[in-house]
Amino acid sequence: MDKFNTTLIFGPPGTGKTNNLLNLVDEYLKKGISPEKIGFISFTRKSVSEARDRAAIRFNKNQKWFSYFKTIHALAFRQLGMSTSDVMGRSNYFEIGNLLGLKITGIQQVKTTDISEINKGDQLVFIESLSRLCCKELKQSYDEINPDFSWEELDLYASTLIKYKKSNLLFDFTDMLVEFYNKGYKPNLEVLFVDEAQDLCLLQWKIVEQLAQKSKKIYIAGDDDQAIFRWSGANVEYFIGLTKKCEIKILHQSYRVPKKIYEMARDISTHINNRVKKEFKPTNEKGCIQYVNEVTEINMDLGTWLILVRNVYMIEGVIRQLRLVGYLYESIFDNSKTDNLKAAFLWEKLRNKNLLTIDEVKLVLSLMSKKHCPGSHRNILESKNQNDLVGMEQLVNWFNITCKEKIWHEALDKINVEDREYYIAARRKGESFLKAPRIKISTIHGAKGGEAENVVLHTDMSTRTYNAMVNNYDDEVRVFYVGITRTLKNLYIIQPQTPNYFNLLGV
Repeated sequence: MDKFNTTLIFGPPGTGKTNNLLNLVDEYLKKGISPEKIGFISFTRKSVSEARDRAAIRFNKNQKWFSYFKTIHALAFRQLGMSTSDVMGRSNYFEIGNLLGLKITGIQQVKTTDISEINKGDQLVFIESLSRLCCKELKQSYDEINPDFSWEELDLYASTLIKYKKSNLLFDFTDMLVEFYNKGYKPNLEVLFVDEAQDLCLLQWKIVEQLAQKSKKIYIAGDDDQAIFRWSGANVEYFIGLTKKCEIKILHQSYRVPKKIYEMARDISTHINNRVKKEFKPTNEKGCIQYVNEVTEINMDLGTWLILVRNVYMIEGVIRQLRLVGYLYESIFDNSKTDNLKAAFLWEKLRNKNLLTIDEVKLVLSLMSKKHCPGSHRNILESKNQNDLVGMEQLVNWFNITCKEKIWHEALDKINVEDREYYIAARRKGESFLKAPRIKISTIHGAKGGEAENVVLHTDMSTRTYNAMVNNYDDEVRVFYVGITRTLKNLYIIQPQTPNYFNLLGV
């Protein structure tokens, strides 16, 4: 990759980086370049799917024509001719955990930057895979992370994993990348697009280099200021290093960040020592920044909201505050109440003269005691003969006719009192169960790529994260830069409640 065939596209927050790439894809397709000669790879499925769907619709082509529009993992999976039975699944990790007397969930994506927040078994899986993604010795990765278990435990897990995969003829996700790279796959492409480049690990960069060798033109898009996944292997230094030998294009207009928030973000970004200097313009929206002590001080009755915390454990406190004042929320880290809220939603749907399906009725009735669901109907619900379509139809008809006259928080009496009181408070506040919650709670890392009219940003962090910030300040500045720039209108900053926090005023 060099300045003659490679262009780096730097896209500050909200400048339409991915959209810019999609426009370039359009241009190549208009020139008559076959979809099979265009590669579009990314760290995330979202941008790849968007690119493939848009191109397929615009040029009336089946998606199968866009064979190189994939995440790097998906491309490796396809080119190696694998099937799902060749790849380690959750049940396989369960088995390894049982062999070692550990709990391993087998969930591939770690949702926190502080691995002490996950169980030891999953920490072992994460560190072992991370060492290969970063092309490091396992002991080096162990020493850098310094987890709360011995090196011998990690070494035992790694050797057990190797033996297990060999005896069962299985690959894990990292093996797929290693094998793909070792095969030396180099397709003849007219153009190669790489999105979210700041999030690629060293092994993925090696694969990009390999793919680029026979590509006539390469576009690599990303933003080093938003490189917040070093903890999971991202190598932003590699991306920055490409500026010395490639053509650079900077997108200068943000369609998201208002003026006040832009000014704060600009000031914060100057404290990142290793970065590509870039200027961009904010929107015409003035924006507003307010400092408050806690979430309950903010009126969140209108608009969309994104409440951001630095560490997963902090989400629980935010949820308690929202439930206290009756705001409905959504969080991928709190799925325990999903069925309860969905049942209340379905009840509102029924009272709005929308009939429920069999599966919806089953869910609602599962939260009703015999007092509200007569024995004959409950017998149908609990029957092992789920193919009794006549009986199920009778049950659904009875429910759709009779239950719409009942009060949901009395009828759904299997929902605990605390939850029912919360839902009642939400209804009194005017919240609708018929729409997706306006308020979303997330870690800053989980919200990357997202946006909302109003952002509430917590500055506190765990002791472990704070100590890590002392040793690698650039990375933490980038994290809060990303948090701030999710804002479309108003930014609310929660004043620190502990000694461990990121000082936005004195960066």
